[in-house]
Amino acid sequence: MRTGPFHPEPVVVFGRSGAYAEVMLDALVQAGHRVVRVVEGLDRQARPFLRHHPVASRRRKPHSSAASSLVRAAHRLGIDASRTDDAHRLESDLSRLNPAAFVVLGFPHLFSRRLLAVPKKGGLNVHPGRLPEQRGPAPIFWALKRGEPLACTIHVLSEKEDAGAVVETSEISFDSGESYEAILCRMAEAAKGPLVRALRDLVRGDLICSPQSEARAHRDPKPRFRDGRLNPDRNVHELYRFVAACARRHSLFVESAKDRFFIAGARGVHEDLKIPGEYLLDGDRLLWSSEGGVL
Repeated sequence: MRTGPFHPEPVVVFGRSGAYAEVMLDALVQAGHRVVRVVEGLDRQARPFLRHHPVASRRRKPHSSAASSLVRAAHRLGIDASRTDDAHRLESDLSRLNPAAFVVLGFPHLFSRRLLAVPKKGGLNVHPGRLPEQRGPAPIFWALKRGEPLACTIHVLSEKEDAGAVVETSEISFDSGESYEAILCRMAEAAKGPLVRALRDLVRGDLICSPQSEARAHRDPKPRFRDGRLNPDRNVHELYRFVAACARRHSLFVESAKDRFFIAGARGVHEDLKIPGEYLLDGDRLLWSSEGGVL
């Protein structure tokens, strides 16, 4: 292990607006890493989208409140930003920056082999799930739906989705009733220290990591409509955690006979309450019987 002084090299950070990327971006900069560009990934647009947001333009004309939070976070740190629905359109631009590494924090698209070849030392991805068991674009949704523990994994960036060698996995504890955004923030706080160290080791050429076991690998897809149906056979506390976290981001619903109710949020659990039948509707409040109580 090298113990000499660390000389920061250019790094490009990819992510989406929100605490998950912004907390870790701030930690990298505060630790002395030289982030030279932040790229915000957008969902695919009807027409290809690419817009640059240099820091200099902000000094001339401050951004309105409509500017994305990730762009504002980059500018507060003195970093140029770009927003796009296809990072491959930035390949030549990023090549001119001669980055040592890429860091991916919730970016919505995979990278091609050509784009992955741009950084001299490779890259790291911070995946909001345990690897290799929780691969895919929505690991928090599926872990909560199945009642599995939450974890955050730092791994080497690779062409295959979530398949690079694992650097470190952090278990995530959270309180029942917490929102999806609060869980992401907890993950970012847990991962920021390990990420700072991992990036330093990657740039130095001292990164220690372990290959993933393909025999244990499992990938879940992006949730579809029927995946939002709540199962009354699940434990009521597991359902509460799932609904509280995911109702604002996914279409969740319950079905009974010919009735279907879409769920806006979870209010709480009554372990000792009994209701006549599977559910009781009180205005816009639904009491729903499940294993261990009423949600």
